[in-house]
Amino acid sequence: MSVRLDFKILYRKFLQNPALTGLVVARTRILKIDMPTRQERRDSERVPCKLVCPFELTKLVDSSTAKLITGCGHAINRSVRGLLLLLPEQVKKRQVVEIRLPSKAKKKQSTKLVEVCWTRPIPVSARVTMYLAGSRFLFKLPAPS
Repeated sequence: MSVRLDFKILYRKFLQNPALTGLVVARTRILKIDMPTRQERRDSERVPCKLVCPFELTKLVDSSTAKLITGCGHAINRSVRGLLLLLPEQVKKRQVVEIRLPSKAKKKQSTKLVEVCWTRPIPVSARVTMYLAGSRFLFKLPAPS
């Protein structure tokens, strides 16, 4: 069964969820003490993007069998070190996912491995749940010949 979801609806639900909108915090003053924002604690700036990212991941079926899962997710934002992904498959913390991102310079897709740092379920409807996943780049894979 194939489910096609409108990205704008998912993004709107993401913005309406107060638990998730706390990911971006503005500079605040409490008792005249400047509190650093979450952005200032990061090494690099997050840049909004709307990219469709084909992905592949494996899930263990039992102790001797793994299932390869392929699909398309959405990159919400990116930094030098990682991506915020919206995926149709549940992923776990520390899981490695292979993603393909469009390259502006080469007009090809570059393949990257990312490690999931955290994940949150996003209920879309009674039967559909998407998963928001913060990830960091492990390293860039060489282009296939």
